[in-house]
Amino acid sequence: MVAPMKCKQCGRRLTRPAADSLGPVCRRRQRAAHAKHARIVAAYRAKAHRIIRDRATRQPTPDQLALDEQEND
Repeated sequence: MVAPMKCKQCGRRLTRPAADSLGPVCRRRQRAAHAKHARIVAAYRAKAHRIIRDRATRQPTPDQLALDEQEND
């Protein structure tokens, strides 16, 4: 008889392991891992959008204006 598999994160007995790249984990841990990853991705995406928006709306500094005037002369 094959020994019952256990979740590698919480040790819970698995009747049917989740078919995922996480390995033998229970469904609860699988869903938690995917939710955590989704939150991380959303945070990075929001940060990228903030940076892009800030760059688009940034006013030129006095130093940049002085350099532009020198180049135009």
